[in-house]
Amino acid sequence: MKKLLLLFLVFLFTFSVQAQQDDNTSTTTYYFIRHAEKDRSDATNHNPQLIKKGKRRARKWKRYFKKYR
Repeated sequence: MKKLLLLFLVFLFTFSVQAQQDDNTSTTTYYFIRHAEKDRSDATNHNPQLIKKGKRRARKWKRYFKKYR
């Protein structure tokens, strides 16, 4: 999994650099954020809901990125 993530990031960086070389008038910025704090009480649930702390963090990021729309 770590190798796949590393490969993805290298590809993403390479693509971003190439795009900037082709068109210097625009900039692409990528944000990798983690709002996490999921309900981990059921180990069999592979897509758990966020707990209150995770929802608060997600709302915080939503407010932060609202200015970039």
